[in-house]
Amino acid sequence: MIYTLGEIVLDIITHDFDNMRAKPGGSMLNTAISLGRLGLGVNHISYLSVDQNGRLILDFLAQNHVGANYIYLSDTVHTNLAFAHLDKDNKAHYTFYKNDLDDYKQMMFPNVHRGDVIVFGSFFALNSRAHDVLTRFLQKAKNSGALLIYDPNFRASDRPYLSQLIPYIEDCVSLAHLVKASDEDIETIFKTTDGDQAWSRISALGAKALIITKGKDGAIQYSMQGNTHVNGCDIQSVSTIGAGDTFTAGLVYQLTQMSQIQNVINDETVDWLPALKTANEFAAQVCMSYENYLSWEYIRSRNV
Repeated sequence: MIYTLGEIVLDIITHDFDNMRAKPGGSMLNTAISLGRLGLGVNHISYLSVDQNGRLILDFLAQNHVGANYIYLSDTVHTNLAFAHLDKDNKAHYTFYKNDLDDYKQMMFPNVHRGDVIVFGSFFALNSRAHDVLTRFLQKAKNSGALLIYDPNFRASDRPYLSQLIPYIEDCVSLAHLVKASDEDIETIFKTTDGDQAWSRISALGAKALIITKGKDGAIQYSMQGNTHVNGCDIQSVSTIGAGDTFTAGLVYQLTQMSQIQNVINDETVDWLPALKTANEFAAQVCMSYENYLSWEYIRSRNV
């Protein structure tokens, strides 16, 4: 079973007031939708308002084969909103309107088993009020033999608070077997553009592997077994929203298909090249549409 753990938001995507559309979003939820459409067993762990937008999002999850057994429904919050403005290069710039639970101990968590996968990150993992609850669950899951993948997905709006958030980020890295981060994440958090330096910092915290995504320049993987680089895809981008999340879905999908989950957990040799190629292809597909996830048309074309 795959579990994604993170915020649920309603993305309002716009170039201008005459061109707006809404999509269920949140970094880990985007990953879950692609995995559900690909036919993998996936449950999302989060909380959600019982308002009309929340009900629409629950229907959307069901239609896309994402389990909602561990989504706590609250009547004390509104649906989180993310306004994503696309600039002339179709890169998204976000403004968030977030709602906190009264008590994160209300959330529900599964019993995780050996070989399960948990993908977590974004601002949900850095919430000081939720941190203890989340890290207890993640540590228990890791002790049970699950693979933990962390994506910081660090937003520009949180940069003024970086010094306060670093301890939470380091906790997440220390819990993860695999860290997947963008080159912007690495530069912002670790103050370097050198992947080897970033890997040195991340491996010292306990992670077994690091993957840095570089947009059109592809991605590079670091581990004790060596490095693997894959080139980017030559595409005409429409929107970058969900690209990194769908890259993560590609990694999980391919590692699962190749039965490599235990190799990552045990810090053994992994054939990273097919995983990186699939992840890159998935991310490119999302960039060519206004979807936050793999389209049904693309999945049908792969005969999944």
